[in-house]
Amino acid sequence: MSLALKVDIKDEKVLRAFKKFPSAMIEAVSEGLFRGALEIQLEAKKRVPRATEDSFKRLAIEKQSKTRFLIGSPLKYAKVLELGSGPGGGSPKDPTPILKWIREKNISPNDSEMSEDDLAYVMARSIARKGTPKQPYLEPALKAKESRVIALVREGAAKGLRQVGL
Repeated sequence: MSLALKVDIKDEKVLRAFKKFPSAMIEAVSEGLFRGALEIQLEAKKRVPRATEDSFKRLAIEKQSKTRFLIGSPLKYAKVLELGSGPGGGSPKDPTPILKWIREKNISPNDSEMSEDDLAYVMARSIARKGTPKQPYLEPALKAKESRVIALVREGAAKGLRQVGL
């Protein structure tokens, strides 16, 4: 799951500097982008549902290039947390992750006759039939930090201009 924030630079002086000194300008702007990525990551960590500690711990930044940073999670359920899921229909999928969650959260069935395995199956069946609600955390974090990232990129561009003597 990924969302994009595109920052366009329209300042003629900055554009000329990029043409004349591309590596110095890219390096300067990259610092601002990375700082912005860190701020988005921290904001997302404040907002991520704590279904498990993994949903918090595994939120990471991947540097794909000097001007492209990916913020997200490798967890299979990260996209489902963000966007929710529609009804899955049919029979429940593997209830093992739900069983793990039940145990982590010390949840016990209300019915003393029901085992944890039975509870996990019932919950998996409900999810298969009804789906899960969306719990956005990445998109709101991105929106909350958008103007800050733009400001950081502008600061980086200004630093680059100073470094190249423009």
